[in-house]
Amino acid sequence: MFVGKVIVGGTGFHRRVGEDDWLEIGYWVHVDHTRKGLATEAAAALTTAAFTLPKIERVEIRHDKANVASGEVPRRLGFTLVSEEPDEVRAPGDVGIECRWVMAREAWAQDMSG
Repeated sequence: MFVGKVIVGGTGFHRRVGEDDWLEIGYWVHVDHTRKGLATEAAAALTTAAFTLPKIERVEIRHDKANVASGEVPRRLGFTLVSEEPDEVRAPGDVGIECRWVMAREAWAQDMSG
C-alpha cells in the first residue's frame, strides 16, 4: 500500500483457509498511517477482486481479538464474525484468540448493488 510514493503497508491474498473456493485477506498498516481507512479500502478492493475469480465463493479475514483496529475492517465491510478460537500468541499484545470473519460472494454482490 502506498500513499503517494511512500510505502505505508501491505496486503494480499492467502490460501491458508484450506479450501479451493476460499481466499483469506491479510493486511498490515504502519502505525503512522493507521485509522485513515487504508486497510478498509484495500480489503474492499481485494474482496471485489477475489469475487471476479470464478471459483471463489468466500473471503475470510482473521485477526487476534486484541487487535481492535483490525477487527473494525471486516465489521465496516459487512463481513460476518463466524468464530473466536484459541490461537498462538504471535505478537506483543495478542491475547491468543483468533477472530474469523467471512463474506460470501452473494452477500458481497448484494452489498455492492444496493
